[in-house]
Amino acid sequence: MSEREEFKAIQLELFALQRTQKQLTLRLTQLRLLVRRLGVALRKMCIRCEIEMDAEQFYRCARYSDGLYPYCRDCKRTMNRDGHRRVA
Repeated sequence: MSEREEFKAIQLELFALQRTQKQLTLRLTQLRLLVRRLGVALRKMCIRCEIEMDAEQFYRCARYSDGLYPYCRDCKRTMNRDGHRRVA
């Protein structure tokens, strides 16, 4: 296989992977909308206090795959307050 043919094969594989990624992203968005519409309460465990709570108890954050911050609101407030006290 020549370098040119190998390049084209890799390029086609990359395009297929990108298309799959877009389809998965679209499906995830559809599932999130469905969950919201059905009113199903998503549950998540805070990594600091280790208590499982409804998703409404977590701040939103696009950085994480589930769209929620890993710490619950109470733990995050406590962490922020302690951080400000340490700086001041």
